[in-house]
Amino acid sequence: MLIADVPCRHCGYNLRGLRQDSRCPECGVPVSLAIHGDLLSYADPGWVAGLARGTTYILWGVLITLLVAVLNVGLEHLAAIPAAVTAGVALFAGLVGFYGAWLLTARDPSGIGEDPYVTARKIVRTGLLVGLVGETALVAIVAVGGVGVCGLGMIMLVIGVASLVLLFGLRKALQAQAELARHHWAPESVAATPAQ
Repeated sequence: MLIADVPCRHCGYNLRGLRQDSRCPECGVPVSLAIHGDLLSYADPGWVAGLARGTTYILWGVLITLLVAVLNVGLEHLAAIPAAVTAGVALFAGLVGFYGAWLLTARDPSGIGEDPYVTARKIVRTGLLVGLVGETALVAIVAVGGVGVCGLGMIMLVIGVASLVLLFGLRKALQAQAELARHHWAPESVAATPAQ
């Protein structure tokens, strides 16, 4: 039986007084998942799957970007790829990475250990939105025929600043997740020892 306040990993319901082999009365998730604290292996499986999907999308966004860059450099001597096509593919890669980073910064449904993530999540998501606006503007300008060097420089500056903010936020978010992965928690501290 749980003798301390322990929130459900899925819905946050206080499981105090329940047996370890029972289920949360609110959402039906096994109580045994909650007594292990904020270890990722005991977190809500849907949330952890979302983190994994987010990482996969980020990697695909990076790979698409690298592929376009290599093709642009490699095909430069044979046939130039139109700037609008390159910009469109870059926007697509950015959207894939944007979606991945959004998933990777999703809130843990249980709320356990969320404090270190809040600022990192805000930084990452703000950087994502600013970068997406800048990249969309850049694609639109390339598609309609361009803008002066000054205008293009300003858009690139916005994208660059957003990228730096995004990298800083992602670093903080990944540090917090690495800490979760290393964290050891003693489930014995919340469960009563069986009477003999």
